[in-house]
Amino acid sequence: MKGLKIALIVILTVLALCLTAVLIYCLPGGGKKLGWEWKSGDPFCTLQNTRELNVTDVSQLKVDFSKTGCDIIFCETEGEALILEEYFSYKAKEEEYAALEKTGGVVSVRRDKDRNFFGGWKREYVKLYVPGVLFEQLDTLEVESGSGDVQAELLRTAAGSISASSGDVEIEVCEGDFTLSTASGDINIGSCSGNLQVNSSSGDQEIGSCRGNLQTSASSGDTEIGLCQGNLSASAGSGDIQVGDAGGAARIETGSGDISLGVTTLGGDIDLRGSSGDAKLHLPQDCTFSFEARTTSGSIQTSFDQALSFNDKGNWAEGSVGESPQYSVSCSFASGDVRVRR
Repeated sequence: MKGLKIALIVILTVLALCLTAVLIYCLPGGGKKLGWEWKSGDPFCTLQNTRELNVTDVSQLKVDFSKTGCDIIFCETEGEALILEEYFSYKAKEEEYAALEKTGGVVSVRRDKDRNFFGGWKREYVKLYVPGVLFEQLDTLEVESGSGDVQAELLRTAAGSISASSGDVEIEVCEGDFTLSTASGDINIGSCSGNLQVNSSSGDQEIGSCRGNLQTSASSGDTEIGLCQGNLSASAGSGDIQVGDAGGAARIETGSGDISLGVTTLGGDIDLRGSSGDAKLHLPQDCTFSFEARTTSGSIQTSFDQALSFNDKGNWAEGSVGESPQYSVSCSFASGDVRVRR
């Protein structure tokens, strides 16, 4: 009887190890590495199809893999040809390859049918080598992904749009105005030289810097912004919002979460709002502004209390800091503390 128990334990252990290995193998993307190292692709996939297309006089690039679980990797290259590489973890048929077409000034890359079966047994990704001359002449760039990720070191266009149903969006450098969205996934942007709009339903957002205006919206997830030189509008239904430096007007609102904002140079009105969470605001020492703060359940503390009038409960304050204030600073919270210092 004892030997039977030992044998059973050994069998169950082996089965558990095999199941773990299968789950790791079947993860979409083949167990991606963190950061930018993953651009080499899925180690279980091999290059099976390569196509090239001359992009002279092209002004629009459309990439549509919205019905697939295929990851999309953008790379910049030289020359005047757009190069498409397709990688598969199995022997693909020719009819499974993506379509690469040019109609007038529009180039489209698309796959009309999902090939990712059985929870990831069949995996794939594509690499798009985009020549620098095409980036320079693009008016619009449209990218749609299904359950796959979108990655790029550099994207340049006058107007860019990237959306993913269930996948991450990672771009090191965006040059131009961009709109990025994902229903379930993280968005990570290193820098953007133009205006940037970021929307996500479930996932975190991380933006290093934005020279233009920045608008972010997250239903559930944290938002971290290093620098916004233009006007900033950020909202989160459930999640924290952290901004290192805002150079223009800033309106930040969260339903449930904390807000942290730093301002090196006050360049516009500041408006912070929240239902449940604390607010921390750091302003430059020499700025002048009108101030109002209120919290239903919480306290208000500033480094310029002497310039303010407080109510008896200490949860409402207003006043002016400095002479002839040009901008206003407002903090309104239902439940949470407000901390402001210069």
